[in-house]
Amino acid sequence: MDWKTLQGYEEKYAKITVKPHKTFDGKVIEVLYGALDENGQPTLAVEGHEDGHGRWYGIESNGEYMMLVWQKPVSQGGDIEYGTEFRENAVEELEKDVRHKQELCRRVEMFHAGTSAEEIEAVKKEWEAIQNWKTAKEVEYKAWFDESLEKLEIRREKAVENAGIKEALVQKAEELKNSTTWKETQEAFHQLQDQWQETGHAGEKENTLWEAFKEARKEFNKKRKEYFANLDSIRAEVKIKKEELIKSVQEAMEKNANYNALSSKMDEWMNDWKALGSAGREWDDQLWEAFNGARQKFFAERKEFFKKRNEEFSTSLAKKKALIEQAKEIVATGNLDKENTEKMKNLDVAWKDTGYSGRKDNDRIWEEFKAVKEQFWEAKHQANQQRFQEVLAHKEELAESLRKEINQLQEDVFQVDDYEEVHEMERQIARKKSMLDQTKVDIEDLKNKLN
Repeated sequence: MDWKTLQGYEEKYAKITVKPHKTFDGKVIEVLYGALDENGQPTLAVEGHEDGHGRWYGIESNGEYMMLVWQKPVSQGGDIEYGTEFRENAVEELEKDVRHKQELCRRVEMFHAGTSAEEIEAVKKEWEAIQNWKTAKEVEYKAWFDESLEKLEIRREKAVENAGIKEALVQKAEELKNSTTWKETQEAFHQLQDQWQETGHAGEKENTLWEAFKEARKEFNKKRKEYFANLDSIRAEVKIKKEELIKSVQEAMEKNANYNALSSKMDEWMNDWKALGSAGREWDDQLWEAFNGARQKFFAERKEFFKKRNEEFSTSLAKKKALIEQAKEIVATGNLDKENTEKMKNLDVAWKDTGYSGRKDNDRIWEEFKAVKEQFWEAKHQANQQRFQEVLAHKEELAESLRKEINQLQEDVFQVDDYEEVHEMERQIARKKSMLDQTKVDIEDLKNKLN
């Protein structure tokens, strides 16, 4: 029922409270009406007072009203009705249900193609078991829930298609695993692997199919390795050790930027290489090209590194000296305005962009720059403290003025009989209280800044 149909709600002293409620995207409404004073005359209803007032309590969402609690005035019998089985706890139950639906929406969004049909069906039943309060937020969540399920179904259908493709790849792998044409079959497995990676997720069958494919490939590789293992075990061992040396050089170049330390290591690896001997005619040239190529690359990079580093140090130092001069010019103006403040901040950003200036100069030049900056920021700090003191004094005067105005309005309201004028004065009191609260927050913030 609509609270506006209540007999007596529109009386002069009815108290109507409307509060927005974000959880279900609607409003909570409370109407206190029908209060009588000790002489049996209508009076302003006050919550908690024994003035015989009635109370209508409910919600509005999507233009629809729902009564939750309705206690009639004592003059009308004082009977109480409940709009739901949850009685006084209806709003709490509504909030819980709406949040539950939101959680289910998020859960469904996280579902993937491999999510089981049982889990999907369970979440649908969980949704259906939640009471529908017919609020705007529930309508929104229902659309979200349905859309997520539709997208999930599309992904599951695609997963079925992918599973068919991967089943065919597994079948081909099974056919290839016993082949003894090693080179061609190895290439064929590489192609199957590429096709597998290009194919999307296969849903619930993904792991099972992958294990079958991997097992077939593993069996082929095992047989291939066993075949070649006995051809030339000694040369194979030399080849492995030389490959390890190549890997050591390559990894060291990737991880170690200390060219001085790495130079002595290069000499050590070269001696190890000579001591190993031959890995066989088919591998020797290829292995040497890889090893020596990595060494020559290192020597070239080392030369270029030190040349470039020294140039960067010089460039960085020159840029930092220029920034210090700019900072000194700003400080010399004595101007602490927004423009100069922004310039000082930008100098810090520019300083970071100049990079490292070398062990000899980096710390020294930074201390010089920092000393100039501190002159500006200390002056800025002192100026801000003075400004905060002035603003604080103004805010405290404003707060005192608002308190007096509120007290006066609260006294005046009891002298007024006109209903509309009473409500207007109450609105003024509310506005000024809001202003006072914000002013108190501002005062506290200013005090924190001053401390």
